[in-house]
Amino acid sequence: MTGFLYQMLSPFYLPYFVELEITALRQSLAKPGGVRQRTIGDFEQKMLLLARDLGLKRNQQVTVLTDLPEDTKVVFRDFCGKSGIGLLEIALEGFREDDITFGESDRHWNAHAQELIAEQLLSQLKTNRSTRPGER
Repeated sequence: MTGFLYQMLSPFYLPYFVELEITALRQSLAKPGGVRQRTIGDFEQKMLLLARDLGLKRNQQVTVLTDLPEDTKVVFRDFCGKSGIGLLEIALEGFREDDITFGESDRHWNAHAQELIAEQLLSQLKTNRSTRPGER
């Protein structure tokens, strides 16, 4: 029974777990007075590679949606590029977290944040599509 439940629920848990770990990484990078790290931790790399491998087994591309500090983006882009992990970057700096999330007890993006993100993603997808040879 446990194996069956794990198989049924694992597609839902891994993205949530990866999201939590990336959020924790982002928060640790932005601690006031702290030194910003410019690397991605070994644990985070292994989790992302595990997610990539699971996606490949299911013939799916893993793409990470990220909003990281500027000094970390370069390292993360490099890691994703070398690892065959897709990367979509968004920028929500300049917005108070309370304005783009549901609230203190639920840090998921609200409708306003989702609209901002959708606009950014649409722009990236149009740019990516126009840079592919032979496509319009």
